[in-house]
Amino acid sequence: MKGISSPPSAAGLKFSGDVVLNNVAVAALWEDLDLSAIVGANIAMCYIEVVCHIVGSEIGIYFKPKGFGGNEEDYMGEGGKGSVSLLEGLSADGYGYIKVMTDSSGKVSMFSNDQAQGWTLKLICFNPG
Repeated sequence: MKGISSPPSAAGLKFSGDVVLNNVAVAALWEDLDLSAIVGANIAMCYIEVVCHIVGSEIGIYFKPKGFGGNEEDYMGEGGKGSVSLLEGLSADGYGYIKVMTDSSGKVSMFSNDQAQGWTLKLICFNPG
């Protein structure tokens, strides 16, 4: 994967490139992803690269700000593109990008519909609140 060697300056935008999960399973129920070591314990809009290391079809990974919304069954899935990022039918090492906001403690919530998948998440950049 190519990185940003000389990121353009953007008011308030912080570039990271930190791998926050490396080839791990993601639970079938909402679980916390704590980004506070990078973004601080505050609200931040994050741009994350998502890589799936296993070939599959109809596999998904979903994100939301911690504390918002309801349970997994009520989540809007494919129809709710404004607040969910779904990767389906990927080849090995397929990737995509998502935007998600942290809560005031620097955490987001996520779940996957296939807990056997290997997911890697890299925080590309964020804009602290």
